[in-house]
Amino acid sequence: MRKPVRREDACASRASLDESARQLARFATDLRESVAATEALARTTEQVREFVQHVQQIARQSKLLSLNAAMEAARAGEHGEGFAVVASEVGRLAASAGDAAERTAVLMAGVQDKIGAARTAAARSVEALGTVHHAAAEGRDALGEVTAAVGEAERIAEEIETAEHLKKLRAQRAA
Repeated sequence: MRKPVRREDACASRASLDESARQLARFATDLRESVAATEALARTTEQVREFVQHVQQIARQSKLLSLNAAMEAARAGEHGEGFAVVASEVGRLAASAGDAAERTAVLMAGVQDKIGAARTAAARSVEALGTVHHAAAEGRDALGEVTAAVGEAERIAEEIETAEHLKKLRAQRAA
């Protein structure tokens, strides 16, 4: 046999649902903060990507300068030997800067992919949270109706008990 529903049980369930709603609200706040942080990170990585492109451009220009300097050093003959050494070093530095910029670009592309995945997951989480929040609100409303109905049923049951008790008392007095 099922245990009868009491108003206290319904109120306790309502309190539990209210706490769940508060937890959902905190989760929603945390999720919004996470989304904002992800967006800030996305903006920052875009700035880094632009910086890396700038470094790559400087490295390409430095390589060209190095080649031009090497050609001028060759044209100057033995008077250009010192200049040739400098041109060679500039070429090595340009190549090193270009390689580092390329590796950084690859890393940043990976970070941007992960940020994209985080954005997608956050969007799904926001959607799921909205669904759960809506269902919890409906559950709270329904439980409120159940609580009111249980309260009304208890009141009616008390009236019936009182009426039966009065009926017994009248029957006893009449006897």
